[in-house]
Amino acid sequence: MDVQSEGCGALRLPDFFILGAAKGGTSSLFRYLGEHPGIFAPAEKEPWFFSFPTPEMDGAPVPNLSGAVTDIADYARLFADCGDDQITFEASPSYLFTPDVTIPKLKAVYTPGAADRLKFFILLRNPVDRAWSMYWTFGRVLLEDREFEDAIRPEVIEARRRDGQKLFFDYIGAGRYCAQIRAYQEAFPRENIRIILFDDLIRDTARVVRECYEFLGVDPDFTPDTGTVYNFSGKPKHRGLIRMLTADSPLKSAFKSLVSVERRRQLKRLIGKRVLEKTQMKPETRRQLIETYRDEILELQDMLGRDLTHWLR
Repeated sequence: MDVQSEGCGALRLPDFFILGAAKGGTSSLFRYLGEHPGIFAPAEKEPWFFSFPTPEMDGAPVPNLSGAVTDIADYARLFADCGDDQITFEASPSYLFTPDVTIPKLKAVYTPGAADRLKFFILLRNPVDRAWSMYWTFGRVLLEDREFEDAIRPEVIEARRRDGQKLFFDYIGAGRYCAQIRAYQEAFPRENIRIILFDDLIRDTARVVRECYEFLGVDPDFTPDTGTVYNFSGKPKHRGLIRMLTADSPLKSAFKSLVSVERRRQLKRLIGKRVLEKTQMKPETRRQLIETYRDEILELQDMLGRDLTHWLR
């Protein structure tokens, strides 16, 4: 979508967004949609541009996200190679969690008519499972130094939110979907928002992806490769190896410059299978989280018109 931005002239920006939720299948959907010849996928999946406040948003929390794109000209360059016969998009799961920043910034960057044409995908996963998976997403790269039961204590979450540096370590708040969804439904045409359950994406991937193509107005008969699982999380088996793989180094920079993005993604998946192991939440912790989310889940099932009682088991 071409929009006018002050000081930058006409820019090619996304026609649609995958908003989140984090650990809800956003990486997989990003790949499946990006394979379609009528859709241009940028090399960078999560630029996080719209989660960063503009200077006018006094008091808005500024997340500490390494590699985030904060300049609009740099952001627009991600989509510069989009063909005239293609639509384009990006997927930053932070956007669902930061509606107070993301929505005003979208309205500021896009003209009113362009903003009303934007389309959005929201993927929702059982918030108990989502919290556990997100915890190990940080844990797999040694960014989380607390035990899960400690990290979900209200006082710890509140301290991290005040700090701002660990805004997305709010494993509980990120799963309170109803208010997040409602914010987007009130700001944009409801018919432009498609909500997808992680359960459905896993159970019947081909059908869900086809419906996404139809929603976007591209050829629904295209068949992507849905056999690959993306974005592993889990407990590190070898902390020393993880530390070496995640550290900045001249060798790592040279490797990135020589190896294609897709090949690096393949290697990341292969390494993830070798150095991460799935681990189970303690049963008593799971019961605690089910009670924490009980009212939220019941409200969400009314909002969606879907039976979600299996999330309460």
